[in-house]
Amino acid sequence: MGAEKKVTLSDALACVGDQAAIGQDDLCQAIGMGDLKGIERQIERNLAETNEISLLRAVARHFMRLHQVVGRVARGEQLESAMAGLRPPVFWKAVDGFKAQCRRWPVESIGNALLRLTELEAEVMRQHQFADTLTRRGLMEIAVMGVKR
Repeated sequence: MGAEKKVTLSDALACVGDQAAIGQDDLCQAIGMGDLKGIERQIERNLAETNEISLLRAVARHFMRLHQVVGRVARGEQLESAMAGLRPPVFWKAVDGFKAQCRRWPVESIGNALLRLTELEAEVMRQHQFADTLTRRGLMEIAVMGVKR
């Protein structure tokens, strides 16, 4: 067992192993933060467990939630209040990252990302032999859209 008496979150996650939903959340967080190295690592991890369409749809759901919150903030609502309206609520571990993404992404850029995700899904379905490459490239493109100018 070792000298440690406390079990940390990372200890528990290590025991559980990789789970697709956790991996997809980590991928969404990396894309939202523009973490290109993290995106590549998470794409590798996720594609070992699921397919490209599932990943793109998970990212689209994440960006729809961002769009909802950032849109409410743009209309004058406080960030915490706008986030409180999300169902299901943001997982407690991801709250700080989600807030940072809300500050990083202008509402127009989120709309552009959602449009690109829709186009990307159609491309992947049409050209399934290139699904891996299209997904990797497209998610990297989306990640850099979020830089406020």
